[in-house]
Amino acid sequence: MTRRDNDENASVALYWDFENLHASLLEDAQGEGAYGKPDGRFKAQEPYVDVQAVIELASSFGPIAINRAYCNWQWFGRYRDALLQGAVELIQLFSPGPHAKNGADIKLCLDCLLYTSPSPRD
Repeated sequence: MTRRDNDENASVALYWDFENLHASLLEDAQGEGAYGKPDGRFKAQEPYVDVQAVIELASSFGPIAINRAYCNWQWFGRYRDALLQGAVELIQLFSPGPHAKNGADIKLCLDCLLYTSPSPRD
């Protein structure tokens, strides 16, 4: 398959840094620092992300070719049904420890680079 940049053949790749998205919305609702509190981060999370709204917005730009959400899903089980109904591939990232932050960012960026890199046949 060849990737083309003109509008008639455009497709959308949706990469969710899910924990950061959720944390931003939670802090908007509960105040700055709410997610980072000792009792805030490492527990089952209440849903704040409107998954369907994000998917609808992304699909308004074209058909969604890739739809991946990166997170430690241990704490985000309440989103599972909405994400799976939206055909989101759940990428499990385990907590890397206190000194190895940004694991999701690195994995997500590498996947984006692989998707946007030209095919060897181009």
